[in-house]
Amino acid sequence: MKPNLIPDSGKHRQHTRLAVYIVGIKEGKILLGKRCNTCHMDGMWSPFAGHVDEFESLESALCREAEEELGIKLSPTDYTLAGAFHHFSTPHDYACYVYRVNLDPYTPENREPHKCEQLSFFKKEELPQEMAEYIKFMLHKTLQHDVWIDTYGWD
Repeated sequence: MKPNLIPDSGKHRQHTRLAVYIVGIKEGKILLGKRCNTCHMDGMWSPFAGHVDEFESLESALCREAEEELGIKLSPTDYTLAGAFHHFSTPHDYACYVYRVNLDPYTPENREPHKCEQLSFFKKEELPQEMAEYIKFMLHKTLQHDVWIDTYGWD
């Protein structure tokens, strides 16, 4: 892969990707999906998430992902920004924006069974162990703080 250089500087330009996470809460329980067939965290539980497309706002990406993956049409009163973290990952690092989403008025469906073998609600104190460490970090921050910002994996 050819590095993207800033003209006449010799410095590499960073290509940070953006992602949104849906920490869906219904009746006090957290919605997670068990990933499959993605070559990334297969067999692990995770909140629903997705990339932010070029020229797409964070909130538009959040609403698009909720509809694509869960079959729900969110309104702006359904979600709040819970936090953000800069995640060191290869080959790309990520700026991740985490939203608390009130799912009480909705019945989420698994709209992507080819990528999610199961969706389930978990009590906050009984989250599954089969989660990536950065997902555990993100959920802990989101469940313990009103609004937070941090980094993960840079040290």
